Amino acid sequence: MKLFSTIAAQSKKALVLGTLMTISAGSIAVAAPSPGCPDGWVPSPGPGKCQPENLTGKRPGIGKRILKRRRPDLKIRSYRFSRIAKKRVRVRIANVGRRAARPSVLMLTVRKINGTKVARRVRVRVPMIRAGKSVVVMVNAKSILPKSVALKKTTFRLKADSTNRVRERNERNNTAMHRF
Repeated sequence: MKLFSTIAAQSKKALVLGTLMTISAGSIAVAAPSPGCPDGWVPSPGPGKCQPENLTGKRPGIGKRILKRRRPDLKIRSYRFSRIAKKRVRVRIANVGRRAARPSVLMLTVRKINGTKVARRVRVRVPMIRAGKSVVVMVNAKSILPKSVALKKTTFRLKADSTNRVRERNERNNTAMHRF
């Protein structure tokens, strides 16, 4: 919708009796007033509500970038093998984003056992993680490993948010590899 019928290069705007007018050397244009919205605000899709003009799509991409920066971002900070239980690993998952991350799933995928390629998986629930915080999750791979093999002696991959339940700022930094 075009608010002004004519806009000249050298123009001035004036608010006269609730109507925005543009006064220039050769013409006067009158804009339809926004019903009940203050200056710089426009009616929103909801009845009787207003929203800032910059959220209406007139500046493309700005709103999406701001929203993306405020998303959570899960990262695997570290993992440590248990000295007592040879088939367990403690994984520290951090939320380096600006919003809390909802509960998700961590997946451990064993890729190689004694040089033989395999694709064995075990999944563990991860609780909600607040922005800037981290949690430690214990992963037990006993059900997918032979009795004589320690987890440390395999090649495996850890993936935070393996089911993609959390919309993140960066979806590509969720994995860590252990190569033996």
